[in-house]
Amino acid sequence: MRLRNLSSVTVPVALWRELASIMKVGNNLPGAMADEFGTYAACHSLSVTVRPRRYVPEGKVVTTGCYTYGRISLFPCHHCNAGSLTQVFLHELVHAWFHQYHDNLDRKFPSCDLAERFADAGFAALGGRRRDPNVCGSFRLPAEVAAKKLAAFQQLAHTLLQSRSANILRWQPPEWS
Repeated sequence: MRLRNLSSVTVPVALWRELASIMKVGNNLPGAMADEFGTYAACHSLSVTVRPRRYVPEGKVVTTGCYTYGRISLFPCHHCNAGSLTQVFLHELVHAWFHQYHDNLDRKFPSCDLAERFADAGFAALGGRRRDPNVCGSFRLPAEVAAKKLAAFQQLAHTLLQSRSANILRWQPPEWS
């Protein structure tokens, strides 16, 4: 995984690399290896870019991340912190995994609901807390806590990664998560 951070937010690079690896998108991407049309621009691994912070008027809801063909872009606002960006990163990791391993479904069905369910459960499994899910500055996830809880995240990820194609979009976090 390649990471470029163009923002002033310090992101937990080692943690993000571990999360991408657990989600099976941390090394060579299957879609990139089979790319015949050059859509991956000769890069066969996940590329993550954290864009510069931007000002967002109070009360305005903005898109803070996107995934396309091996690239995750995160767009933090002036309120975002490492915790909120990690939650968005988890959301986009699901899109990356879904696109790489279930391309036939990815073309037919939207996966944002699945990605959000997983991101919320994954953030909690890593020890993340938030006061208000609509306020990006209220997300808290100390990197040292998350590093100690990677096994719990890995168990959660396993429940999604091992889901049968027919059940993926209906995936729910297990009761124990």
